Amino acid sequence: MKTTDDIETISIETLADWKRNKQAFHLIDTLPEENYQSVHIPGAINACVYEVNFMKKIRELLPDPLEGVVLYGNGGKSMDAITAAGKLNRQGYRKVFVFTGGLRQWCTAGYEVIGEAISVSDDREPAYVLEEGRYHVETAESRISWTGRNANGAHTGTMEIAEGEVNAYNGEIAGVMDVDMTSISNIDLEGDEYQPVLIDHLESDDFFFINLFPTAQFYFTSVTPIPEATPTEPNYAVNGRLKIRGIGKSIEFQATVNPLPENRVAAQAGFDIDRTNWGIIYGSTRFFDHLGKHKVYDHISFDVRLVLVRDDA
Repeated sequence: MKTTDDIETISIETLADWKRNKQAFHLIDTLPEENYQSVHIPGAINACVYEVNFMKKIRELLPDPLEGVVLYGNGGKSMDAITAAGKLNRQGYRKVFVFTGGLRQWCTAGYEVIGEAISVSDDREPAYVLEEGRYHVETAESRISWTGRNANGAHTGTMEIAEGEVNAYNGEIAGVMDVDMTSISNIDLEGDEYQPVLIDHLESDDFFFINLFPTAQFYFTSVTPIPEATPTEPNYAVNGRLKIRGIGKSIEFQATVNPLPENRVAAQAGFDIDRTNWGIIYGSTRFFDHLGKHKVYDHISFDVRLVLVRDDA
């Protein structure tokens, strides 16, 4: 047995020997229940480490913290069983071991398994690749959040997407999105008498000048997959042109794109822009002196979530 960061690990030979000799210990499968039903090591019971009630279930299954416990997960680089062991150790369990090879090694070695499947994938879940087709933005499920800052803190709010489309054909992705600037709202001052003052100011010529420019546009000029990305990290590099107050400037950022049911796709990204590049110079010390309490930081943060619906499925 080896120790890794105060977590004791055992080899596949040790686990097989313990099972063969009927040594007293509890074998815990730390993967989701659906994985457990699909394939698991004989004698294992399931407690998914990803669930928020993981330790509650452990305490129900193993009320005595002095009994031996062997934890396993998928194996390889997956931190499921190691994470579970840390949780048990912090809760006072004293005989915790991790079979680091996990299901992957157990199946590869030809040991017996139980379940609907009899093998485990060797590969991690790959990043999603957008299927070719024409998509429209489902505006009711999409949103844009903004954050502006000054020395006193930050203001946050939302904007609505008026319409948008994305086309993916022949390995190329492009599209356009219109933002209804008249929909700009504030969240953090809800119920405060200053809230309508702030919104009026954002709508004025000091900021977005919506009387003349009621719509902003973003043109997707290049959307390319990021090699070796996983589903929980950005998997597309986006280049485009953002038009605010009639001024178009190039921007680039990364987005996380993943499938939803019913031919829908979720695309999410967060990025900052320097508002002064679009002529929004109010409160910027790069353009004004003696601003005092009227200073406003130059960068605005945006968090964008688009739900795309495939039209030609």
